[in-house]
Amino acid sequence: MPLEPASILHELSALFPEFASYWNHGDNYFLEDDGSFSYHGLFAHFSHFFREQYVGLAPAQVQALAAKVNCWFGGAVPALSNAVATCFLENIAGEACASAVKPLLTSDAVAYLARWESST
Repeated sequence: MPLEPASILHELSALFPEFASYWNHGDNYFLEDDGSFSYHGLFAHFSHFFREQYVGLAPAQVQALAAKVNCWFGGAVPALSNAVATCFLENIAGEACASAVKPLLTSDAVAYLARWESST
């Protein structure tokens, strides 16, 4: 499956089944009327979900998320990498939920997150 926004949504929804309904809720301002969305909108909305739900997530889910973030951050798709950085890592920086995923991230992702945590 190519790394299009819809395929990333599918991956996140497979990992977090409850995210599918969260994504499709009427207050999703990142979902266009025609059903389209960007990587950035997806990760902005996902960051809200993660902040709200991280306490109840299984450790295996958090580990799998970190593995995906490690792959996507600095990966072969610049727009995806940028969205993970600016709309997920930046959005969780300084939040309690960051501590759940931070120990599982690559050193580059941790350094990026740390830059934002120091500015919050």
